Amino acid sequence: MRYSFALADLGIAAPEQMSGQNTSTAADIHALGVLFDRLKADGERLFKSMGMNMSVAITVFILQSLQRGKLPFEILGDPFYSESSQRELETT
Repeated sequence: MRYSFALADLGIAAPEQMSGQNTSTAADIHALGVLFDRLKADGERLFKSMGMNMSVAITVFILQSLQRGKLPFEILGDPFYSESSQRELETT
C-alpha cells in the first residue's frame, strides 16, 4: 500500500494559511487518529516482516540520518503544487 498525502491531510496548514487560530474539529482529530493508527499498524507489519519491531526501525532511521547528516531518503514534492503549475492555474 502506498501512502500519499499533503500536510493538509494531516491537519497541518501550509505556512501561508496559518493565522494563529486552531481550526481543528473533533472530526478532523478523529480522522488523524484513524490515519495514524493505520500507519502504525501497517508499519509494524512491514517491520515485522523484516525481522524488527517499530522501536528498532526508528533506531535504524535515526542512526542512518545521523551517519548521512540528512534524511536517508529523498522527499519529493507533488508537482501540482510547484510554482509553475500554480501560475498556470491562476492564468486559466
